[in-house]
Amino acid sequence: MVWLRGAGISLAVACDFAFASRNARFVLAFQNLGIVPDTGLTLMMARLVGARALRYLLIGGEFTAEEAEAMGLVKVVDDPLGEALRFANELVQGPFRLIRMVRG
Repeated sequence: MVWLRGAGISLAVACDFAFASRNARFVLAFQNLGIVPDTGLTLMMARLVGARALRYLLIGGEFTAEEAEAMGLVKVVDDPLGEALRFANELVQGPFRLIRMVRG
């Protein structure tokens, strides 16, 4: 089982594309420690997920990879590293000018 906690979730939310294995678990526990989530997680997760993120941002909790995928945080795959490498290879073959224009 793979656990993403705190800043690990922040990194996933900050990525344009994030892949997770089916056995990944996500935990937000800032609230239990009495601290505010770091690295802009509150802003990024609220923008990406919307109101569904509010529950986890306010009271914390654990959610599965499937729940993270349903929220739009990650794409669940059997081999995250392999999928990321395949996707990166597709991007390298793609139209660089368009990619630059889309990404700014």
